[in-house]
Amino acid sequence: MDRLERLLNLVIALRETRLPLTAEDIRTRVAGYGQEERESFRRMFERDKADLRELGVPITQSRVSRWDDRQGYRIDARAYELPPLAFAGDELTSLAFAVALTGLGDEAGSGLLKLAVDADYPDAATAATTPPVRLEVDAPHRRDLMAAIHGRTTVAFTYRPRGAQAGRRRVDPQALVHVRGRWYLLGHDHDRDADRTYRLDRITSTVRVVSEPGAFPARNRPVAPDEEELARNPRARS
Repeated sequence: MDRLERLLNLVIALRETRLPLTAEDIRTRVAGYGQEERESFRRMFERDKADLRELGVPITQSRVSRWDDRQGYRIDARAYELPPLAFAGDELTSLAFAVALTGLGDEAGSGLLKLAVDADYPDAATAATTPPVRLEVDAPHRRDLMAAIHGRTTVAFTYRPRGAQAGRRRVDPQALVHVRGRWYLLGHDHDRDADRTYRLDRITSTVRVVSEPGAFPARNRPVAPDEEELARNPRARS
């Protein structure tokens, strides 16, 4: 079983139990454990418990009950759940504008409206759906490249650098950044064996996936270049 799935199972079990669960209860009842060798289970459980606590999950230890001296574990729902979210009008507008910038209105719109319903002031729904400033923030190929970034799939496309002829590029896409009205793709160019930056409006062909998902490892988010840097370093524009 995937470790993340095991941790989620543990959180759910400790969150939903009425009485603290002993280590033996967890070993026999929580999916992902069940090791016959108790020492192996103990090491795994201690590691999982420490990792969850480091993430802020409030796992407590106490007697199972007034009549049972055994030690058990549980998560107090009151300490674990987030407090109600309440946004002011300008905060909802900022969130709506951020959604407009990402182009994820279809996916995030219902969540914004739910926040507006919970807001305690007039015209909250309008603030959550109608940013006061309109900008053209989308670009060709952005959705295809975003999908490739999430799936870690290598892509190929024809690119026309400034003052040069168009040519084919094969790239591991790492991030999309929006700098002063333009979208840029940051990625690793296979043919040059180096990181490069591409303006999306200079991609002159369709973006074609040329690998299976997970073709390259996830990296820390690249530093977003600004236009002065791009102007000083023509190689960054590929």
